[in-house]
Amino acid sequence: MKEGDVLAVAAWVEHSFKNKSSQPCLVRVTLQPGNRDFEEAMLIYYGLQKDGLLSKSGTPKSILDLAIFLELNNSQMNGSGKMAGYFFHAIAQWAVRQGRLDSLRSRHSIKTPLKHAVKVLIPFMMLSFLSLIAFAQSPLSQNTQVEIGLGYARPFLSRGQELIRAQGLRDRQESYFENAEGIRKNVGKYPNLSGYAFTIGFYKPIRKVNGLMLGAVVRNTQTGSQPEDGGYEEAYYFNFISAGAAAKYYPFVANHLFVKGEFGLAAVLTKNRFENSQGAQNFFHQFGIGSAGGLGTGYAFTPFADQSRAIELQAVYQLLSTRVEVNGIGDDRWRFGALQLSVTLIL
Repeated sequence: MKEGDVLAVAAWVEHSFKNKSSQPCLVRVTLQPGNRDFEEAMLIYYGLQKDGLLSKSGTPKSILDLAIFLELNNSQMNGSGKMAGYFFHAIAQWAVRQGRLDSLRSRHSIKTPLKHAVKVLIPFMMLSFLSLIAFAQSPLSQNTQVEIGLGYARPFLSRGQELIRAQGLRDRQESYFENAEGIRKNVGKYPNLSGYAFTIGFYKPIRKVNGLMLGAVVRNTQTGSQPEDGGYEEAYYFNFISAGAAAKYYPFVANHLFVKGEFGLAAVLTKNRFENSQGAQNFFHQFGIGSAGGLGTGYAFTPFADQSRAIELQAVYQLLSTRVEVNGIGDDRWRFGALQLSVTLIL
């Protein structure tokens, strides 16, 4: 093959890569459909490279890491290499049981706190529901509420070919711009995506169910990250909005603890800002729509003379799934979560 050639390899067809020249060679590989394990294998591989845990030939120095990498990317050896394949498979299974894969994931893989959020929020809310009493009704649940909130937001990216690819560039501290030689400049470490969330909603009491309120809520979340060495030229913005039905429940009479849930439509808009080879500012935008759901809990304080007014501290975790059209990929399914901690005024 020569520069610019494209070769399609069907599933289960034997293939390999080798650079026969003395010059660096860049090969762009696209998997269709995408594979979560393969993406994770590459993230772990780049993490090992960053930590200096690869040999000069690019092979993981630890046989355990090598076995896990081969297992995740589902590499199938041929010929005499099949025996080695069985050997590495056995080592990978043993390494997974010893917790090696969990260790690699915690250091190098895309992280999402969804499991942790579920472990914390769901049991807490279940405990709240189990403690319900037949006549529970907080005074706050007896009047229509309008809520206006502002707070901190932190998204967690978990799935999507372009979403994970761009995350990988930031993890490797590389510019989004690639020159004609396939080289990207180092722009320094990207901090975690973070920003603010603005919330507005309303709830009406359901008279037949004490403590229950139904309504609607809109969340506008603006987050981003700028590398430490990229200056104004480099940045990544990740913004999304959700709107839908919402429910709120006050399980107790004596205090203002509440749980809430919401489900509706979602839209995501991202922007990569970078500088091209001529030094001009470029932007790459992506937009998608889909659905969003969220669970949360909080506590209301009533420092006002009017006890139907309150200030709430809320913690909400959203899970969003969107369909994004991406150049060169087409229909890209993105999944991500967002933790929001906010202060809300109840009117």
